[in-house]
Amino acid sequence: MTQITNLLVLLLAAQGGKPWNESYAPFQVQDSSLNVQLVGWVDSVGDEIDGLVASEDGKAVYVGAKVSGDTSGLIVVNILDPTHPQVYKVIRHDSLRAINPAVIVDTFLYVWWGDYFGKGTYVGDWDVYGISDPLNPSLIKTIWHYEDSTWEKQPGEMGWASGWVHDTIFYARDEYKSFNIKDPLNPILISWINYGAGRDFFLYPYIYSCGWGEDFPFMIYDVSDPTNMFQTFQGTLYAPYGESPRAIGAWEDPSTQRRYVYMTGMGWSWSLDVTDPYDPEVIHFGDRVYMTHGSVTHGDRFYGLGDLKDLIVYSFKDPVMMPEIGFYDGDSIDWGVLERGVWTNGYLVAASSEQDIVIFRYSGDTIPQDTATNYLDWVRTVYGPPSLQFSLKYESEVCFSLFNVAGQRAYERDLGILEPGPHTVELPRMNPGVYLLLLDANGRKYLERIVFTR
Repeated sequence: MTQITNLLVLLLAAQGGKPWNESYAPFQVQDSSLNVQLVGWVDSVGDEIDGLVASEDGKAVYVGAKVSGDTSGLIVVNILDPTHPQVYKVIRHDSLRAINPAVIVDTFLYVWWGDYFGKGTYVGDWDVYGISDPLNPSLIKTIWHYEDSTWEKQPGEMGWASGWVHDTIFYARDEYKSFNIKDPLNPILISWINYGAGRDFFLYPYIYSCGWGEDFPFMIYDVSDPTNMFQTFQGTLYAPYGESPRAIGAWEDPSTQRRYVYMTGMGWSWSLDVTDPYDPEVIHFGDRVYMTHGSVTHGDRFYGLGDLKDLIVYSFKDPVMMPEIGFYDGDSIDWGVLERGVWTNGYLVAASSEQDIVIFRYSGDTIPQDTATNYLDWVRTVYGPPSLQFSLKYESEVCFSLFNVAGQRAYERDLGILEPGPHTVELPRMNPGVYLLLLDANGRKYLERIVFTR
C-alpha cells in the first residue's frame, strides 16, 4: 500500500501543498529505490510480449503477446488509474502468431501481424484500428495482406511495421521505409533505404542506429527529405567481450543545440557527440557494471530497463558521464527482465520477460493536472446525504474514485456516458475525514481534495 500512499501525497501536493521541485523530489524508500516508485503492475498479461504503445490520453496501453498457445492477441490494458491497471480487452488473431502494435497516428493504431509458417510461407497483415474510444479498438482496414513462399520481400511489402511518425510521414523500421500518411488509412510508400543494424532511435531529422558484435557498427541516417533518405555516417565501435549495446537514446541540448547519443547494454556504455552527423565523436566509454535490455528516452532523461536493477534513470544534462539520478530495484518481486517500455502522462509503463506490465514513476516527471476542466463546468460534494455533484460541458464518459489519507481506494464508480449538464451521484456513508477525488471525463483527469463530516 506504500506506493498508493506516496502517489496520494504527490497528488495532494499538486493541488496546492508542498511546492514541486523542478529537478526532483525524492519519494519515500520503497524496496531498494532512489527517486523511483513502483506504482502498479498487471501479472501475466501474455507470453512473448512484443510491441507496447500508449494512447495519447494515457488511458490505455496496447500490448502484443501470445495469449493461448500460438494464438496472438492485441491486449488493451486500462491504465486510467496507474495504481490499479487492468487487462480490459483481448482482441485475438487466430491465424497469425506474432503481433506488434506499432505507432499511433491521430485516432488510429497501426498494428502488424505476421509469422513464418512450417511450409516456408510468410503471412503478414498491416492493419489499422480505430481508437477514438481508446479502450475499445475496432478494426477499420487491412492496408496490406500478403503471402510469400520465399524469404525475400518484394519492394513495397512490409516486414515489420513499427517505427516513428513526424508530421505526415511514417518512418517504418523495415529497411527504413517512408510513407505519406496524410490520409492515415491509405499510406503511400515514398522511398526506402537498406540498413543492417539492430537498435535504433529517431530524433528528427536523423535515425541513430547500432548493431551487434565485438566490433559493432554505428550509423546515422538523414531522413529530413523522405524522398531521398541517406546515410551520413557509418563507423565501428569496440565492445569488450562482444557485449555490444542493447539500448540507445538521443537528446538535443536546447541551450547549445548540440546532440548526443547514449548507448548501453551488457555492462558497458558509450556516449557520443553527434552534433555533426558526418563526424560523430565518442566522448565517453565506460563500465556500467549492470545490464540494460531496453530503454525509453523522454525529455533529458534516459530510462534503462534491466535485470540487475529493474529501472535506472540517467540524466542527459551531463552527456559525458550520464549520471544515475534514480533507480528501482525489485527486491521483493521477480519480473525477470524488463525489455521494452513507453513513457506516458508522467509514468513509465514497461513489459517484462515474465509476462508482466509494470508501471513506475520518477519523482522528477510531472503528472498533467486538472485536465478534465475542458469537460467540467464545476464539481462539488454534498454531505447529507453524501453525494457528488458536477456539471459537464459536453457529452463525456465519466468514472471516479475516492482515496482516503492512507492511500486506500474508499469508493469507485463507473458512470458510463453522460449527457451535458448537471449530474448528482449518491455516495455511500463515508467516514469523516479528508479524501482525494480522482474524476475522469473522456480520459481527462480532475483532482480535488474534499472533506466529509458527520
